[in-house]
Amino acid sequence: MSGQLDIVVRTQSRLDGKWLKTDLQQALSTDGLAQLWNEMVKDGELTGSFSDGLLNSVGITAHKGESGHYYCGLRVLTCPCCDGICGPQTGCNCNPCQRLDREEAAHVETKSADPLPSQPQIDSWVWGPQPSTEQLEACVKSLNFEQKVLCHEAASSTLSACRLRQRLMVAQRYFVALGRHLPADNNRPPLKTTLSGNNGDHRSSKPTEKATISLAKVGSRAALNFSFAFLRRAWRSGEDADLCSELLTESLEALQSLPEATLFDESSVSPVWLEVVERSDKFLRQNATIFRDMNSGRQWCEVPISDQHTALCLLLELAVQRGTSAPLVPLLRRFEQISGSKVGSQTAVWDENSQIVVSPTECFLRYLQLPENDSVAVDLKQAAVVIMSHLDRLAAPYAPPATFTKVQNMGQYQEVLAWGWLAWSSFSESSMTPQCCEAIGELGVAQIVCAERCLLILTNSGKVYIVYYSSETQCPQQVEGFGDKEVMKLAAHPDGKHFLALTADGDVYSWGSGDGGRLGHGNNNSRDEPTLIQGLVGKHMVHIACGSTYSAAISSSGDLYTWGRGNYGRLGHGSSEDHNIPTLVAGLKGHRVVDVACGSGDAQTLVVTDAGLVFSWGDGDYGKLGRGGSDVYCGAQFSLALTKTGSVYSWGKGDTHRLGHASEEHVRFPKLIETLQGKRVISLAVGSVHVLALTEEGEVYGWGRNDYAQVGETIGSSVLEPTLITSLQGKIIIGVACGPTQSFAWSSSSKWSINLRVAFVVDVCEVTFRMLDQLLGLVCEGVSGNLDWPPPQDKECMAVACLNLLKLQLHAMISHSVDVACVGLGPNTNLLSSLKQHVVELASNIGVLNTIQSAAQATLQAGWSILLPTADERAKTLSALLPSTGFDLFTVSAGHRFMTDLLVSSLMADGGLETALKYLVELANDASLHEKHNSTVPLLHLVKLLLRNGSALTQARLQVIQNCGTMRHDIREKHERSPSLNLLLRFQRLLIAQIYSHNKYQDVLGAESLLTKYIYQLCNHVTETLPIASSLAATSSKHFSMVVQILKGDVIDVLLPELLVCLILLQLEVPLLLHQVNWVQLLVPLLDTLDKFNRLASGVEKEDAEDLSWPGIIAPQQNIFSQKAPEDIPMIRRADLENHNRDGGLWIVIDRKVYDVQDFRYAFIYLFIFILFYFIYLFIFFTRALQAQAPCTSELLQRYAGRDATHAFYSASHSQSAKETMQGFLVGYYMEPEQEVVQ
Repeated sequence: MSGQLDIVVRTQSRLDGKWLKTDLQQALSTDGLAQLWNEMVKDGELTGSFSDGLLNSVGITAHKGESGHYYCGLRVLTCPCCDGICGPQTGCNCNPCQRLDREEAAHVETKSADPLPSQPQIDSWVWGPQPSTEQLEACVKSLNFEQKVLCHEAASSTLSACRLRQRLMVAQRYFVALGRHLPADNNRPPLKTTLSGNNGDHRSSKPTEKATISLAKVGSRAALNFSFAFLRRAWRSGEDADLCSELLTESLEALQSLPEATLFDESSVSPVWLEVVERSDKFLRQNATIFRDMNSGRQWCEVPISDQHTALCLLLELAVQRGTSAPLVPLLRRFEQISGSKVGSQTAVWDENSQIVVSPTECFLRYLQLPENDSVAVDLKQAAVVIMSHLDRLAAPYAPPATFTKVQNMGQYQEVLAWGWLAWSSFSESSMTPQCCEAIGELGVAQIVCAERCLLILTNSGKVYIVYYSSETQCPQQVEGFGDKEVMKLAAHPDGKHFLALTADGDVYSWGSGDGGRLGHGNNNSRDEPTLIQGLVGKHMVHIACGSTYSAAISSSGDLYTWGRGNYGRLGHGSSEDHNIPTLVAGLKGHRVVDVACGSGDAQTLVVTDAGLVFSWGDGDYGKLGRGGSDVYCGAQFSLALTKTGSVYSWGKGDTHRLGHASEEHVRFPKLIETLQGKRVISLAVGSVHVLALTEEGEVYGWGRNDYAQVGETIGSSVLEPTLITSLQGKIIIGVACGPTQSFAWSSSSKWSINLRVAFVVDVCEVTFRMLDQLLGLVCEGVSGNLDWPPPQDKECMAVACLNLLKLQLHAMISHSVDVACVGLGPNTNLLSSLKQHVVELASNIGVLNTIQSAAQATLQAGWSILLPTADERAKTLSALLPSTGFDLFTVSAGHRFMTDLLVSSLMADGGLETALKYLVELANDASLHEKHNSTVPLLHLVKLLLRNGSALTQARLQVIQNCGTMRHDIREKHERSPSLNLLLRFQRLLIAQIYSHNKYQDVLGAESLLTKYIYQLCNHVTETLPIASSLAATSSKHFSMVVQILKGDVIDVLLPELLVCLILLQLEVPLLLHQVNWVQLLVPLLDTLDKFNRLASGVEKEDAEDLSWPGIIAPQQNIFSQKAPEDIPMIRRADLENHNRDGGLWIVIDRKVYDVQDFRYAFIYLFIFILFYFIYLFIFFTRALQAQAPCTSELLQRYAGRDATHAFYSASHSQSAKETMQGFLVGYYMEPEQEVVQ
């Protein structure tokens, strides 16, 4: 029994993400509790006498050695005093095992505080000297402690107590994970992307211009000036009109002969032509399309109508060439022929339950017929509808899925795959396909780098995790030591034992083996935790690289620093000496370095400059230095280069086909890998002797050594040339990494990522948002349901297209963390207010077409974090939408429900609720602020409204049952919790976590005050709703079933049970922190109401009896909960009565009924033991209570054994409860001797 209670919860931070996704409501059901409990046992987070060793923080089972220390047996040590194995041979153990040692020492110290056992003390006094007063007091203390332990074990062994203890441990594990992820006080806002610059590309061009470009600009400007002057003179004088028309027409034909979006990628277009386009566009707008002074009405010049039309076509054609959003029929026909650059990824699978989505623009274009004659005049507004419909068509494949989260859960769509030698994989010899790494994928992978014994993972949130190849399970362990710094890049080497990390501030950290000075701290010492390299502070590093025994870093100014082992001159300092601090490579002075690659063993080093030059130094065996390239990579005695066009070159040692040329010959100069021709490779990953190549289409090719299937899908000696890994096809792979004998690939964190600029559909800038706002303002007047309805088709198409384009712009901004101020959408700006007003009205108003309303709602779902940026603003908007009084359940519009659900869900996303609750706690701490803002705190007011409206909604549904005798079909079919209930549940858990984590005493006081108010509000709801439910449920079993179905979606079934478990957990774990919260007094009034409702359930008595039973003791089966039907009760003769009593039984007769009072006596003994074990100090009170309920003593019952005790029973004045209890011990009806009939 003591073994069952000696269970310790040992939380592992690597599993916090799993528990944050767990719904604590599972613990309230028997099956869900068993599943969560088994998960904790399986993960090693529950330890006790049944445990075979302890699981350390990296997921390896460690065993205690003879020295008392824990050892896991992994080769992970970097200290020079041992062989690197965490084992008892040398006495060294790794950091995770050292944490186990500290935990064990703390546990032993706690145990040492327990009193000594009493029996040895008493035995020592039998033949020894008599005890002193102090010894007697110590013995009494030991006896009291042992009795307390005994009572605790006995009281905790019932089924209900065991389940409660399990629920408390599960809740404890959940709140530990939640407390670790509460928003910190020093949280920095995420880095924002600005739209200026080159988006972080380190390959910046030189500031000086080439002379040829300057001369070309001079010539183009002279030609343009002459052409513009000629056109102005000809239009004013009316002369040479035919020459003007011919010039404009030839220019238009020249533009039409070019492919679409030729000018979209400005980096690939000569700046001379860009200047020509800009000046031409400006001239046409100022001179050819503005014909009249808007103030005086005076006409500026007599431009022929035909030239005006041609100029307009030129402007629109320029827009087409730029990929932005102009005789019109040829232009419209050209839009019709433009194919999207991305194909929609939705699979056309029929689902009869899915909502049919109709695109008005698609319908419009399907039945659109353009005139065959290009010279036919077309209405400009109608042309605009056609163009916008085509833009909507081109934008459709980029449309993000409907989601309420600002940053999509990186593990939701991301898949991390691994193959090769991994201890946790389930590979078979015959098939070694890539295995999914769920524990790694849940982190949200931004980068993976591989070292000799482990891999490092950089998450999208800037955190670093480590996983060992030899781990039996995928156990990412967070690497601590960066403080509040956000890591942007990691570096390691497949043959190396050290690591580098680059932060957003440009600082570099290093840790691992320090042999040869590779860590850069001025010595050869190893570091277990990341340590800042002081020699690089202030130089703002932008790139880092690791070799097997040395390191390199590039500064923002293009300077290269190297340090570590200097064999073969690999450091580039003109010697083979080691350097233990970062040292500038002076030989590259005058060059701006943009990339560096470091090798292994007798290594080579490669460097690329911004001019495309490649420098190499180090060991030149097998020709691995080579020359030429762009991005460079180093393997084991071979090198690779990736050009800007996606071609791959390799050179060096050719053993095991590592070069990819289908031979093992050594290559001394860069040689193109022919197999990859026609494939645009965007990234390479190099292991020791194998390579992976990732193409622009997301395909992965591999070649080289394959002894552990690290390249192919079956084991082989090597793969001769780049071969497609077919098992990765269909997955959107965005990154690859290689270890010594392992390979990794990860997919996009979101299938719906989008660039900041996409031809025709995305151009994130202020002008785009202003134009979309103007168009929405024009179309909103006729589609909101206030005027003529239904609106015309052209307005419907314009509205849907504008909303879909706006959705894409917002989604691109969020994906790239663009600063809202850069595009004019800062807080309280007119542009933001106008866009928000248009979208919200179309999404929620009554009378809006379904197609338009759906598009507006999708826009809100994608961009709510920009349109409604603060949690307070969302809470205020939601409070305004919720009715202040009772409402009709069946008259709420679909748009209204959508807005409510969206605002509720958005509050729970991106930490909005946590931030608002933290502010609320601060207000509760400061009395002056609390008095000032008490009536205007959005979150507190919102919680009250949600509880009140939830109560009104439940009561309205109960009223429907009372009036109609049935409930609505949609309620019957609905099994999911509403967003409002999810928000309340999240609020409740965060509030409990604020107290449970108890980081700051002042914060706990504020949270306690809020908890008291919350419990009060919740109890008010229960006391209002439950009596109505009880009264209705008592009508019939059918009514009871319907009432239970409704309450399953109410706070009574969802919030209240979990709150009770959490309050008990707080009382046990942090009792001193709840001294201001008298929660028992608040909840006591609910007991009678809850008991009344529970007694209406069938079989509840049997469940209660099982819950209160003890293991090893069979509870009496004859009780009021299992009464027999009258026809099943037997007749008992006098002979049967006497024979039973002679055999040791105790039957008596009362009112001609036979009762087995022996069990009746034992029932009170069980209850007495239960009371004794739980509350000894209440012994006298409960004994008197039992005597008052059952005045019949054991002697009295024994006296009437086998006799009629009717008179004595009623003379004893038993209580009504005692009389009811007696019915459970009924054996049969007594048959008088004269009634017996001989058959």
